[in-house]
Amino acid sequence: MGKQYLFSCYAPLLRRVINKNQDGSTNPNPETLPGMEDYSPEELLWGWKESQLSGQSQEFMAKLELLKQTQEKLRKALTHPDKPTSHYIVRIAV
Repeated sequence: MGKQYLFSCYAPLLRRVINKNQDGSTNPNPETLPGMEDYSPEELLWGWKESQLSGQSQEFMAKLELLKQTQEKLRKALTHPDKPTSHYIVRIAV
C-alpha cells in the first residue's frame, strides 16, 4: 500500500479530466477522487474533541472505524481495479 494518508483522496491527476462523475454529477473538488471524502488529521482531532465534550466519544470512534474500513475498501479497489476502472485510469493518464 502507498504512503498517502488513509483519510485523503487527493488525486491531482484529475485536474486533467473533465470534472464529471460517471453519473453526470459534478465533482465539487476536482482534485479528489469522486465518491471519497477527504479528512485532515486536524478535522478528525476536532471531531474527537467535540465528541469528548458532548459525551459521544464511543459514537465518534465507531464512525471513525467505519470510515477507516470504507476508505481501505475503496483504496483496495483502486489498487486492483476491474477492467472498466483500469481503462478509465489509463484514459485520463494519457
